[in-house]
Amino acid sequence: EMVRAYIREQEKEDERIEQMTLDIDTPL
Repeated sequence: EMVRAYIREQEKEDERIEQMTLDIDTPL
């Protein structure tokens, strides 16, 4: 159960990083 929660946290982090890179890649 703890492992599952940990994996969920990691996925959340990955999504946030993805959003950040998308924002950076998008020209203003």
